[in-house]
Amino acid sequence: MQNKLVILIAFIFCITNVYARKEIHLYGTVTDTTGAPLSFTDIVIQDCNLKIMADVKGKYDIKVPRRKKVWFIWSHYIPHKMRARKSGEYNVVLKEPANL
Repeated sequence: MQNKLVILIAFIFCITNVYARKEIHLYGTVTDTTGAPLSFTDIVIQDCNLKIMADVKGKYDIKVPRRKKVWFIWSHYIPHKMRARKSGEYNVVLKEPANL
């Protein structure tokens, strides 16, 4: 009986620890529609004082608060918006406006 109680407590601790994470880890590459990397793309976290730039190869790596909107902005391209839900690799493709 005592072993079952210890296992139950450990399980509850693990579950609450996973759901209690407030930040998630996003990383990937920002490219255009031809696959060319977009160097120094601005990556802005909505409602935070947090902004980074992708590197020269279009790569980014950032920790953001869960469920915040993340904007990828580069001059002369349509901004891309996503909501940060879970950690992982997110490769972003920015598109040019049709009228350019």
